[in-house]
Amino acid sequence: MSYLITPSRIVVPQKTTPVKKVKSKQEQASIMAGLFALDYLLEGVQIIGYDWKFKYVNEALVTQSKHHTKREILGMSLLDLYPGIEFSEMFQALRNCMLLRESNKFEAELSFTHGNPSWFEMRVEPIEDGLMIFTLDITERKKSEDALKKLNENLEEKIESRTAQLQAKNKDIMDSLNYARKIQQAFLPKRSMLMDSFIESMVIYQPKDVVSGDFYWLRKDENYTYLAVADCTGHGVPGALVSMIGMEQLNNLVLELDSPAKMLENLNEVVSTALRQNERQEGSQDG
Repeated sequence: MSYLITPSRIVVPQKTTPVKKVKSKQEQASIMAGLFALDYLLEGVQIIGYDWKFKYVNEALVTQSKHHTKREILGMSLLDLYPGIEFSEMFQALRNCMLLRESNKFEAELSFTHGNPSWFEMRVEPIEDGLMIFTLDITERKKSEDALKKLNENLEEKIESRTAQLQAKNKDIMDSLNYARKIQQAFLPKRSMLMDSFIESMVIYQPKDVVSGDFYWLRKDENYTYLAVADCTGHGVPGALVSMIGMEQLNNLVLELDSPAKMLENLNEVVSTALRQNERQEGSQDG
């Protein structure tokens, strides 16, 4: 005669009558009271036997199972209610709980014989008759998490795209500024011109930005050497534009005037006219 051994019990062939422990009326009443309490839990509760058949389900589990009655479920096995579950990691976890008599808690997506798959938080407790499994439907929470994840991914894509655009724009701006610096430096006196006029001389020219609102200027004719050092209001591009106007106007004025005072007076008028300061709000400091 052969026996099939399963965790914590021996299944004896039908020819042999097994010895059963008869529960007292008090124990039976306690069990019935416990099952009655389980019926009103919001969590789904199922008791699975060692043969993976349902021994008990509460009303919440019936609702979670979708399109099955309590009577139908109690006539099914776990593999019948959740087709393909035997190939899942979740089933392996349940087997470990059954064999090792260990508790476990995890999240799993279950596919039913009817309806769409749903996500559940599952808490497994080994009991005398097999496993008691508490299931909480977290499908909506998972949908919200997935939606939030997709939103974050979409935002990250937009940020990356926007960052790439800004980097490209910034490169274009820096390329333009560097080219403008070359143009501005081309207007400044060459080192050789300074040495011809002032042998013991040096220039420290360190713009705050790529282009500068400060400039120095040198011109020499048969009678005089003209040297100017100017600090235009503003930094960067605005100051650089004013400095270009200033250098160009000094080049013109030196051909007409030989008095530094007259040259500065005319330069002030020319720059003011160029910037239309007389049409601006009183107190403008451009130039």
